Amino acid sequence: MKKRISALLLALAAALLSGCGGAEGAADLMRGVQPKAVSVHVDPTGPEAAAAAEFSVELLQNSAASGENTLLSPVSVLCALAMTANGARGGTLAQMEEVFGASLPELNRFLGAYLGGLLSAKNTQLRLANSIWLRDDDTLKVERSFLQSNADYYGAAAYRAPFDGGTLKAVNGWVRDCTDGQ
Repeated sequence: MKKRISALLLALAAALLSGCGGAEGAADLMRGVQPKAVSVHVDPTGPEAAAAAEFSVELLQNSAASGENTLLSPVSVLCALAMTANGARGGTLAQMEEVFGASLPELNRFLGAYLGGLLSAKNTQLRLANSIWLRDDDTLKVERSFLQSNADYYGAAAYRAPFDGGTLKAVNGWVRDCTDGQ
């Protein structure tokens, strides 16, 4: 259980960084995983949208420190948690869904539609990049269904790396490549 939680936290931390090109020194776990067309049409006034808005407001309220400026992207946090939840089962998944205020399949569909809408907006330039980075450890088995869900709804990349100085360079290089050097 401890290893599963650690792996989920590592995935969450990496997903918060913000697929595109490869990452030198890291094993690409998405080889052979192609995003499938999924139905992502949702009602923007439906319960999933309300749950996402409530999550976002609560996150901002709980993150703001008195007298300090806070810069936080609730959508990024929600995507990172939802991507991580795609690997959760049982009680862990139930607790995450309780925090989301929606079931994981509903949240995946909503966020897939939301992100797709952001990317298709006219006269805008937006770069979205999601990735999951896992410690190179044989005790963690990565399920294909986890990779597939994250490819389908989030366009996520997934890498296995040793989590050393080289990994820091690989993550930073990946983000730079995905954001046109920004």
